[in-house]
Amino acid sequence: MSIEKRSLIRDTLAASLGIGLVYIVARYRKDLFRKWKSLWNLGNPLARRKIEIVNNVEQCQKIVELLKAHCRKYQVLGFDCEWVTVNGIRHPIALLQLASHTGLCALFRLSHIRGIPMDLKELLEREDIIKVGVAPNEDARLLCQDYSVSVASVLDLRSMAQLVGEQPLGLSKLSQTFLNIELDKDWRLRCSDWAAAELEPRQIQYAANDAFVAIELFKYFSGKISPGKGLLFSQANNLENTLSICSPFIDVTFKYKNTGQNKRDGKGFLKKSSEEATQTKEQKRTYSTRARPLYHNCFMQAPDGELLCTMDTRKADWYISKGLARLIQEEPYTVRLNFEPSGRATGNVGDFDKTLKVNQCVVCGHNESYIRKYVIPREYRKFFPVVMKSHSSHDVLLLCTSCHQKSNKFDLDLRQKLSQECSAPLETHPEGVKFREDTQLKKLKSLALALTERRDALPEARIKEIESKILVQFPSWEVVSQEKLQELLDMKTLVPNSTYRPHGEVVVEHYRATTGLVNLEKRWREHFLTKMKPKFLPSHWSLTHNQERLVIKADNGRVEVDDLVEAGIDPEMLGKISLENH
Repeated sequence: MSIEKRSLIRDTLAASLGIGLVYIVARYRKDLFRKWKSLWNLGNPLARRKIEIVNNVEQCQKIVELLKAHCRKYQVLGFDCEWVTVNGIRHPIALLQLASHTGLCALFRLSHIRGIPMDLKELLEREDIIKVGVAPNEDARLLCQDYSVSVASVLDLRSMAQLVGEQPLGLSKLSQTFLNIELDKDWRLRCSDWAAAELEPRQIQYAANDAFVAIELFKYFSGKISPGKGLLFSQANNLENTLSICSPFIDVTFKYKNTGQNKRDGKGFLKKSSEEATQTKEQKRTYSTRARPLYHNCFMQAPDGELLCTMDTRKADWYISKGLARLIQEEPYTVRLNFEPSGRATGNVGDFDKTLKVNQCVVCGHNESYIRKYVIPREYRKFFPVVMKSHSSHDVLLLCTSCHQKSNKFDLDLRQKLSQECSAPLETHPEGVKFREDTQLKKLKSLALALTERRDALPEARIKEIESKILVQFPSWEVVSQEKLQELLDMKTLVPNSTYRPHGEVVVEHYRATTGLVNLEKRWREHFLTKMKPKFLPSHWSLTHNQERLVIKADNGRVEVDDLVEAGIDPEMLGKISLENH
C-alpha cells in the first residue's frame, strides 16, 4: 500500500473519530459534565454538602419546600435525630436532620421551633418518600412519642448492606468502608447539648454528616443492588427497581446480632462506660426558651357581623388574599367573609369554635414550651370518613413536653386494650408485622453461606450433612452446586404477611360495624381526661363534640344519612339529639 493511501486512510479514520467525539460531547454534554463533576469530587465527597440550619417556622417552610422539590426527582432522604439525656432522663428530640440527594443537609432545631410544623410533619408522613439511616425505626418511634408524628417509609441501611453481601455495620464503619468518609464519633460530641442556644461548628458538622452520609450510602448500595449500564447511566433511572427490591425491609426493624464482647447501641455505637456516662450526665443542663404561640386567636365573622370562630393568622390572610374576606380591624385581628357560609355552628359546638384558646399546657398550665397532642391518634383518625376528619381542631391540644411524654405512655395502654378487644394486633405482635421471616429458609441460607465461605475449613462429613439438609428442602436439585448455593443465598427470607392489616384500620372497622366511630372518639377523649386530669381545657371542650357537630350539619341538610350511620348516629334519633343540644 502506498504511503499516500495509508495517509489518506489514517486521516479519514481520525476525522471520523473526531466527528464521533464531537457528536457524543454535544449530544450527552450534560451527562458527561455530571460524571466529570462526580469524579472530580471523589477526593472530597463532602464538597457537595450544603448545610441549612432551621430555627423557626418560616425557615422550616422554605427548606421543606426545597426538600420536596428535590424529592420529586429522587424520593429518598437521609434521616437522623439528636437529643439530650439528663440524669438518665431523655429529653424530647432536639434536632432532626434530613438530607436530599443533591447534598442539601437541613438541620431542624425542634427544641427552638418547639414542635414540628405541619409542612415538616406532612413531609415525614409521606409514604412515597423513603427516609434512610441506621436504626431509623428508633428515631421514628421517638419522634412519634415526642411530637405525635408518624414517620412513614423508613429503611435501615444495614438491610441494604446485607442485600449486597456486606456486613451490617454502624454508620461510621459503613461510611469509612464504602464512602471513604471518616465520621467524628467522639462520645463527648455525640452526647453534647443539642438544645443549646447556639450549636457549635463541630456539632453542626457532626449532625449534617450523619444525614449526608446516610443518603450517599443509599446511593452506593442502590448502585450495587440495581447496577446501571454504561457511562451515562443516571442514578434515578433504577431507583424504582431498587425500592422494589428493598420493599420488604421498609418500616421493618433491623435485628442486629452482635456476638462480640462490646455491646452496641441501636446506631452501631459502642455504649459508654459507667464513668463516661456519669461525666456526660454531670455536664448536661436543661434549657428552655419561650416558644412562639400556636394559637393566634384571630376572629372570623359572617357577612352580618356574627362571630363564627377563632382561627390562625395565616388562614385569615389566605381568605383575604383569595378575595373571600376583608380585614375589619387589626387589633384584635378580625376578618369578615364576603359570602354566606354554608352553615353556622350553634350550641356547644358553636361556643367552642368561638372560644379564645390559651397558649399553655392544658394539663399543668406550663406556658413556655408545648407540643400539639392529638387526643385521637392519627393511626385511627386517618381511616375515618372525610365527614369526621374535617375541622378536627377540637382534638388537637397543647401539652408541655413532660406531660406529652406521660400522655403517650398512657396511650400505649389503651392501644393494647383495643388490640385485644378488636382482634387488631399491634406491630410488636407476630401477626401485626408487614413481613414475616421464613426461619427455615434463614437457617438454610446460613448453611449455604458456610459452604460458600468456609468449605475448605469444614470436615467432609459436615459438608455432606449440610448438603443433605439443603437437598431435603429442595428435592428437585440433583446436586448442591455453587450456582445452587448462590441461588439459595439470593432468596429473600422476609415474605409479605398475607393477613397483615394496620392496627388502626382494624380498630376503626370494628367500631364502624358495632357501636359507631363517635364512640371510638369518645373513648379516647375519656381516656385522656381520666389519665391526664387536665385543669386548663378550653371552654366547651366536649366528649361528644363530633356527634354534636354532625347533628347540626344534618339539621342544615349538609350531611348524608349514610355518613351518619357510618359515624354511629341513628338518623331516627336526630330530632331528639338536636333538641337536647339546643
